[in-house]
Amino acid sequence: MKISNCSGGVIAAGMGAVFVAQSACAQDGVGEVVFLDPIVVSAPLEDDSWAVRGPASFEKTGTPLRDFAQSVDIIPGSVIKDLDAQSVQDVLRTVPAVVPSPDGGMLFAAPLIRGVGARTYFDGQPAFTFTNSADPLTAIQVERVEVIKGPSGTFSGGGVGAPLGGIINVVRKRPVIGDAFIEAKIDGGNHDAFGISGDINAPLTKSDQIAVRMQAGFRQDGSFIDDVEGTRVNVFPSLEWRPSAKTEITVLAHAGRNEFVNYAGFPAAVLGFSGFDRDQFPGALNPPASVVETRSVQLFADTEISENWTLHGTLQHLINDFEERDSFLSSSLDFPDLQDTTFPVVTGVMTSDVEEVTGSVWAKSGLWTGSLRHNLVFGVEADLTQYSATMFFGPTGDVIDVLNPVRPAYVVPDSGSLSKTRRRLGSVDLYVQDQIDLTERLHLTTALRWSNLETASFLETGRETELASKLVPRAGVSFDASDALTLFAGYGEGFNQVLFFTPEDPAAKPVPETSRQYEIGAKFDFPSGLSGSFAAYELYRENVPVSAPTATNPAAQVQTGEVRSRGAEISLVWEPDDALSLMLQYAYVNAEITQGDAARVGSTPDRVPVYSGRIAARYRFLDGAFEGLSVGAGVTFASGSEVTVPNTFRTDSYAVFDARAAYDFGGARLALSVENLFDDSYFVPNGFLNSHVAPGAPRTFRASLSATF
Repeated sequence: MKISNCSGGVIAAGMGAVFVAQSACAQDGVGEVVFLDPIVVSAPLEDDSWAVRGPASFEKTGTPLRDFAQSVDIIPGSVIKDLDAQSVQDVLRTVPAVVPSPDGGMLFAAPLIRGVGARTYFDGQPAFTFTNSADPLTAIQVERVEVIKGPSGTFSGGGVGAPLGGIINVVRKRPVIGDAFIEAKIDGGNHDAFGISGDINAPLTKSDQIAVRMQAGFRQDGSFIDDVEGTRVNVFPSLEWRPSAKTEITVLAHAGRNEFVNYAGFPAAVLGFSGFDRDQFPGALNPPASVVETRSVQLFADTEISENWTLHGTLQHLINDFEERDSFLSSSLDFPDLQDTTFPVVTGVMTSDVEEVTGSVWAKSGLWTGSLRHNLVFGVEADLTQYSATMFFGPTGDVIDVLNPVRPAYVVPDSGSLSKTRRRLGSVDLYVQDQIDLTERLHLTTALRWSNLETASFLETGRETELASKLVPRAGVSFDASDALTLFAGYGEGFNQVLFFTPEDPAAKPVPETSRQYEIGAKFDFPSGLSGSFAAYELYRENVPVSAPTATNPAAQVQTGEVRSRGAEISLVWEPDDALSLMLQYAYVNAEITQGDAARVGSTPDRVPVYSGRIAARYRFLDGAFEGLSVGAGVTFASGSEVTVPNTFRTDSYAVFDARAAYDFGGARLALSVENLFDDSYFVPNGFLNSHVAPGAPRTFRASLSATF
């Protein structure tokens, strides 16, 4: 492992890919700068702490989390391992103020942070696809998940602009130079769940310059829902090369195929029914599978170009194709002769072919001006995306009574009725950020990003081009009240082009969405083992598309004026010793549509619980007869959420308990878990056309066995 001098470098710590580019400079005398080697404490390969103290990789300066003037939740590999998480969605369900995409209908519902849509990035690179379709729905390659709450436009753009509500950054495991190991894992559970995966790391030279690594996995899942099943195959090869002491090059690749039966859930009206089978598939018999295929390659290059400057670059090529076929029940169509428990069957087809190329170059320096220390970053980012899509939704003429379901045969829609879209997106962004140590304890951050977006739509009548540009600022201040407590305040903006918009009036054109957030909070790490954060915020999102279904177009939307979200969050981890870990997370989100048409003003956006959180505990036996055994339990809870806008239907609150145990022995690990321990029955909004709900999963068992050689 190489540790660079004051100018900063890239440090691969353990199995992770935490970029630490932190200057450790001091001023000695007038006009003289003395460069000191930083003191870096690298975590061991098997760090089982739930607390996170290092920098976030998305933040290009390597700033410690406590000095970053914005709320960030990092879910480390230790928590992912204890959860035995199978997907990023499993991980996100433990994060306060985050609503993940539903597993069964991921293409229609983007994840939410603080009640506002978020974007998913992979190793800091954007994935422009229809909401969440690029997610491989597996956690075999995940080192950790970083959740940046609120507009984060300084370093994160590409494709459609700077994220509005926040970023979910999935950080992959990278090759470990100088080490060789093999890990194999097999798992299974009820509902016909089965998975097998492997992780291989190997050096290619004796000089510790090159290493390769590959994770691969196969998974098949049934469901408690009739006819819902799926298979996933993913391969993640990677390479790490250090041609010199000052340069590091990393290549990450992915090829995956996800084949599944899309599940839309029930029309929200069923919340008023009782005595019906929640496990029924609310649609036609034998629905065909939907397929998502993703191929990507990412290149990262980092080099030290002088005593106090480093240069960094990334390049990504992503191809994502999906074909989704839906069969669902709709309550938005006008069938006045139907009984209240009977709904029309609708067939839907969506296809999309996306190819994206993203590149960025940035420079970083730690320098002094007089008595002020600066951590300066500036860079340029470009993105070119081409996609074509088709979409159709229409009634088949069949109906289903959910209290006495008789499902009709699946009807293949007429391909001639598909609406077709072809677009090319281009963006060029410039950004600069300066983090200034005003005093030893007072830190100021100022940042500015210029986003320039061009959207070309290819229509039968010709090509239409839309241009949009905006300066996106971010600013923050943090004060180290003590060695263990930091207070912060921050402001940030977001700017997004609206692409997937189906207006009531086909001639209507979307306008860009914008957002802004004000936030104050505290971050702490006390010697007693108590660490965490508290934050209060006010977030505004403007020009928001919301569902406005019509009798002929159940997917129709309008753009409202403004959504305001106010709230507070607390996240605590207490580890008084190496054996015991306790976690408390809570979020309060008061979201409201404050401007727009009269029918929607005053409504709460769909899928947003007013309060949510998680309480969890784990105890590890470190010696004695039970050495290697760990046991844990937790409860995840949330208030009810609105399903529709205007607010007509609302789900009830719920609390779901889980329990788990694991035993580590001789390089192997046996893990057992039970989700929804008491088999509680509840519904959650499903996000499908902003009008459907899905039953929560019943009691679910899982067992896994892994071994490292």
